[in-house]
Amino acid sequence: MMSQLISHIYRHCAALILAFWLPVSLAAPINLSDTASQRKLDSALSDALKSNSLSSSDSYGLSDLDWLNQTLMDGLYVQGAKQQILGLIGNNDFIDAELAAKNWIAERPEDPAGHHLYALALLGQHKDLALTKHLTELQRLAPQLFSSTAFIAATGYAKQNRLFKALEVIDMPVNSSEAKLLKAQILFKQGHNEAASQLLKQVMTLDPNNLAATVFLTKISLSQSNLYDAEKYAEHWQRLDPEHPGGPLILSAVAMINNDLVSAKRSIARVLELHPENYVAMLDLALIEWRQGNVKQSKLLISRLDEINSREPQQLKALISLTEQSADSDKIITRLMRLDPADPLHQLLSFAYKGVENEQQLKSLIPLYFDMSEARVRTQFLALTKSDWLNIAYGYYLFRQGYFQMATEAPIKHDNSLAQINLSRSLWKGGNAEEALRQYKKLKESNPTLLIPELEVADIAFHQGDLEKALAGYRVASAKAPESLDLKGRLANLAFSAGSYEEALKTYQEMEDKLPGNPIVKAQIALSYLALNQNQSALTSITKAHQIAPQFGEVTKIYARTQFHNQQLDKAIENYLASQAQHASLELEDLLSLAKIYERKNNEKEEQRYLELALDQGQPFDEELEAKKRLAFLISKQPL
Repeated sequence: MMSQLISHIYRHCAALILAFWLPVSLAAPINLSDTASQRKLDSALSDALKSNSLSSSDSYGLSDLDWLNQTLMDGLYVQGAKQQILGLIGNNDFIDAELAAKNWIAERPEDPAGHHLYALALLGQHKDLALTKHLTELQRLAPQLFSSTAFIAATGYAKQNRLFKALEVIDMPVNSSEAKLLKAQILFKQGHNEAASQLLKQVMTLDPNNLAATVFLTKISLSQSNLYDAEKYAEHWQRLDPEHPGGPLILSAVAMINNDLVSAKRSIARVLELHPENYVAMLDLALIEWRQGNVKQSKLLISRLDEINSREPQQLKALISLTEQSADSDKIITRLMRLDPADPLHQLLSFAYKGVENEQQLKSLIPLYFDMSEARVRTQFLALTKSDWLNIAYGYYLFRQGYFQMATEAPIKHDNSLAQINLSRSLWKGGNAEEALRQYKKLKESNPTLLIPELEVADIAFHQGDLEKALAGYRVASAKAPESLDLKGRLANLAFSAGSYEEALKTYQEMEDKLPGNPIVKAQIALSYLALNQNQSALTSITKAHQIAPQFGEVTKIYARTQFHNQQLDKAIENYLASQAQHASLELEDLLSLAKIYERKNNEKEEQRYLELALDQGQPFDEELEAKKRLAFLISKQPL
């Protein structure tokens, strides 16, 4: 649901899941992934958080003057001190800044400006030991200066994306609301949503009108699919910052998801007061007006969006036109097909207008309905009328927008298998897995030749954490369609994720027989061998994959990982660096492997860098305590 929320506000596993689909575990019953609501929500939140949140993509780092202006509070400094700091740090003059700070502290030891400049200068030079020593001395000798200096240091570490060091400083401890807010942002970034939420609530207890904490709590509530709390915090956000559209956009998205059109309309009206041309608000209002029978007003709103080169207004326009059997339908659908002929919704709308002449046309729906890959199944649906296809298109439109409640309550006929599938999917993603399972059971009984019910019941089991049941479902489906490489890929990926590495390996090898030149399948085989500690066999497979696709970063990364396990350390470094140049993201395992390689090569600088990057992930691992001790030892060897 969050995904729907976020799409609505924005638009509105070691396995390589690259060639084959594998479901991703849900944090909550409602799943807004890949919906317009998710984009809409993400958009509203990202804009609101821009001035307060950490940005890992910020290339300016410490010399970002906007950040410095925000963090260096004017009231702390004598006249001109802040501008001096901004000038030195903004120009990356860290050595001069360190010298100036030392003189400043010697002349005016009680002035926080010198200590803040010193902290920033040390950060810029990565002098972690000197900074820790200075903070420890301040904590002992001048606690009145410690808190603000430590906060500057922690925020600086966070700006450098050195999250482990930032948390280490905050935990000295620094107990201000600003420090708690910073720590919450870091924990959220590391995926520790519950811990972040608890800290933000502490901030709100001390400062009920803290806008940044309110917005972050809204975001976390949405990420946990907690619409009740999201709505509560969005209402508070709207009270604190009535001129920002984010609060009412969130409220309208939540109301749309809950199919509360009256509340949605009220919030949209507020958004349009602030931003009369807001795309998301106008599109949602057009849908509401249509659903409430105000077709003329709905068309007027959509017409105001005609100049935007976007498919969504045209999709809604096509649904309205087809419902009215308007002469404009041909022009609208032609435009949509020109925009994207592969979009399944456009295909459904085209069938609703022209009908289906032969079963080959239905192949275009394979991405949406897996069973359409079989000619015998496609033939079943040739009897559907244009009206049937319109019902299917409307249900799918609501589903894709993330309006699952609307899709289950809309006046849509569910008297054919495709419409029933849309209904079942909306029930599942809307949080009602029990009813979805009942619908899939009915569908299976009425149309036993379909594999979709088998697959999606298995998907529900996967999301509920029942991997054995999910695997059993995929085994049955794959056995019914033994020639389907798509099903084999799903089964293999799921088996790998469930720890059934031998089954995964066997299934990937069956796929390799059919796809001998596919580098992804060979890479998956290599990963399976690695998981079974058959390192030499893994190297053989990944070498072949890399020869086929040397430009593919994920393959290069697995090549490096496999070389490490085969003690080919120089080649592993070479390919790890190459994979990063190819934009692959190194995982925790890879970062720790690089740290170990550099330790063996006595390159303490690079070892420290990769140990810290591994700890920045915030993920627990077996040798975490040893890694922290080793990092502390390396830092202790730095010159002061």
